[in-house]
Amino acid sequence: MMITPPGPSVSAVVVTLRVERFIADCLESLLKQTHPVRQIVVVDNGSTDETCAIVRRRFPQVRLIELGRNTGFCHANNVGLRETQTDFVLFANPDTILEPTYLQEAMAAFEPDPRTGAVTGKLLRFDRTTIDSAGQVLTRSRKIQDRGYGQKDVGQFNGRATVDSVCGAMALYRREMIDEISLDGQLFDEDFFAFWEDMDVGWRAKRAGWEARYVPTAVAYHFRGGSQERHTAWTNLVRMSGRSVESKYHIVKNRWLMLIKNERAKDYLLRLPFILARDIAMLVYLLVSAPAAFMRLLLEPGIFVRAWQKRRRLLMNLKTSMADVSQSRPKAICFVISKLGVGGAEKNLLLLTGRLPRDRYAPVVLSLDGEGEYAARLRAAGVPVYALGFPRPAFLWRLIRFFSRCPFDLFHGFMFHGNLAARVFARLLGKPSVSAVRVAEGEKRWHLWLDRWTARMVDRYTANSAALAGFVTVRLGVPAGRIRVIPNALAEDDLEGLPDRARARRALGLPEAGLFVSMVGRLHFQKDPETFVRAARVIAAEVEGVQFGIAGIGPLKERLERMIASAGLGGRFHLLGLVDARAVYAASDVFVLPSRWEGFPNAAIEAMAAGRPVVLADFEGASEVVDYGVTGMVFPRGDDRALSEAVVGLLRNESARTLMGQKAQDSALAKFTVERLVKDNMAIYDELVARCRT
Repeated sequence: MMITPPGPSVSAVVVTLRVERFIADCLESLLKQTHPVRQIVVVDNGSTDETCAIVRRRFPQVRLIELGRNTGFCHANNVGLRETQTDFVLFANPDTILEPTYLQEAMAAFEPDPRTGAVTGKLLRFDRTTIDSAGQVLTRSRKIQDRGYGQKDVGQFNGRATVDSVCGAMALYRREMIDEISLDGQLFDEDFFAFWEDMDVGWRAKRAGWEARYVPTAVAYHFRGGSQERHTAWTNLVRMSGRSVESKYHIVKNRWLMLIKNERAKDYLLRLPFILARDIAMLVYLLVSAPAAFMRLLLEPGIFVRAWQKRRRLLMNLKTSMADVSQSRPKAICFVISKLGVGGAEKNLLLLTGRLPRDRYAPVVLSLDGEGEYAARLRAAGVPVYALGFPRPAFLWRLIRFFSRCPFDLFHGFMFHGNLAARVFARLLGKPSVSAVRVAEGEKRWHLWLDRWTARMVDRYTANSAALAGFVTVRLGVPAGRIRVIPNALAEDDLEGLPDRARARRALGLPEAGLFVSMVGRLHFQKDPETFVRAARVIAAEVEGVQFGIAGIGPLKERLERMIASAGLGGRFHLLGLVDARAVYAASDVFVLPSRWEGFPNAAIEAMAAGRPVVLADFEGASEVVDYGVTGMVFPRGDDRALSEAVVGLLRNESARTLMGQKAQDSALAKFTVERLVKDNMAIYDELVARCRT
């Protein structure tokens, strides 16, 4: 009588073929499990030795089914499976022995994730030092590889891992997964007969959203080959070149059956050179070493036609099952960005990906360039980061590897090159895409041309201001219905207490007394720092002792140094370089931003959050940042006289300056929140992924 365990129930199915040497040890190890096995089913494939007699005599509690002939490993396993009714089913080869805690350790791996469908442990050879399998993986040529096969066990596979499939010699499956992926009542495709049926199951399960886990603390031992036919001198001679003729036929045939049934077209194309190279090599070897097997493949096209029909049915089932899985599985989103240096796009990418709820979203960041400062910050927030190193030669290979390992539901692009790449990736992979537009491009006409040409590839645009949304509609021809306005957000460190004013000035090398007018931005044509320098000359003449400074670097540095010297502002106008922006805000009395074009200026809202009045050029979105005369001032772009008048007015009226700074702070803290940034983007993701999956 079998013992009924208190936890989830487990059955075991063992297929035998002349294994009188092994069967008793195998069954005894199953009966000694610390997590008891409720039912053991032995299915015999026509043994002519004492195998069945041993089972009947020594293990009366075991259900024995005698098929009378060799119907194939797959058919026999399916027969055994139909005799079970438990929550989990273990398929064990008869030439295996399990450690007593094998099932206990393996079962524990199912608990954390309900989508874990298969578990295997560490399989060692009978010498107990050589690895037989630590889970199975597919190589780029679609060769099936048992991890660690033939290696000495020195702890290299002592960590848990997600694998592509579990070895069929010791495969533990969840009943829900079995029911979901079976076709015509067959978990194991009986057209396979034997060999690689385990990877076929694993591949089908993975496409349906199930995971396969490797647990090194679950240990078993495998003789490997204990279920093979008896070897004559002739078959031993054949096996010297690898395997028997029959085995070679099934191995090549089953490889093609797997590819036909399971490989996605895009993945096949990505790996086509490697797959073809392996197929050609296998066919040539088969033609030379086993011409009968080669001819058999040519004369049995029907089996491949059936595989294609099964593929179509599996895809239909997959669409149905994935609609259910999609409600529980986190949506995988690939955020593609040009680079990860220091900037507003990188900052908002961190705020967004770091705050997405992980039970609903799985963000991954792909940098087209190398890793910059924000790579470490993203990883610290729990966001995986991959850098392609474009345009170095390894770029393309890294890209192929990245997409072969990371399936995505949606792509979100940041910055010009990141947006273009996200559109192309999404189109090639048949997924929706979002483009984050952050600036109204006013310098590079070819950028506008490419944006306009690829605009139809984008499902949704996000613009960080209404004015920028209008730019996207007018200049790129994008319908307003495809654009969402989502302002930038303030980070937590923007909202923390500012450094002491005197200490901030000392850190920047500024006089502690007197007024200070600042700007934070690149020394670049877009930011128009020249207008600030020209205005500073007028301001200095009107307000005694006032100091000026720009925090940032860029190609205009030498030109600005000459302008400062020519204006007689040496010692009063400071090019601060890359410094802590919060120290600049703390040291300032007025903040200016004379940009020729912007999308949404992070520096301006950071200065406002610091309680500083801001004076902005009338670029796109400026009026959405400040309420004119209440939280800030706006002047015509390039008009240094208007800029100087606005700044002088604020510097001469301390009470007005203080009141405007307070109102600016209140406005920024209320409007530019991370919660709004995340919520509005989540609404887009949910809409697009739901539409795609249906």
